[in-house]
Amino acid sequence: MGLARDFGDEFAGAVMVDPPFFAPQNIRPRSPPRAARARRVQHSLSAIVARFRLQPAQRCDNPFILDLIARRSAHEVVDADGEPGWALCFDPHYWEKFAWVDAAPIVAAARCPMALIRGAKSQLMHDVDADYLVSLLPPGSPHIVIPEAEHHVMIDQPLAFVAALRALLTAWP
Repeated sequence: MGLARDFGDEFAGAVMVDPPFFAPQNIRPRSPPRAARARRVQHSLSAIVARFRLQPAQRCDNPFILDLIARRSAHEVVDADGEPGWALCFDPHYWEKFAWVDAAPIVAAARCPMALIRGAKSQLMHDVDADYLVSLLPPGSPHIVIPEAEHHVMIDQPLAFVAALRALLTAWP
């Protein structure tokens, strides 16, 4: 959304995929920043892959995709005792630095066409949120709902997601 606002003149269009965007009446209370936790180091790649979870939590009918993401998200490290192990590539200070911003003015200021693809069963984006987001876009902006997909659309329904992107690339903007 920020790239479409700041550099939209350089893009033919931008696609938002189940963004964490909320209608004013659906704004969730902000949690206080979480303190950084020490990086969890596991003794093997298989142990770190077994701990990998989607956020928000949801079931995954395509475990091979989840396994690939987990393996690509892990790297070899040395623990506090100097022992080799594996950890996820995640900034432990992320939540300390994270700040929510009101995305409505960012979307409204986009300088390129924007489309929305979302999961029909998303735990983050509900119908009222999507309706509000689409109301900020120019009339006729594409809004595609992927049946049976939750928030992680490209993991949940990869073929439907690719089909939606191909349709956008063919016919839009």
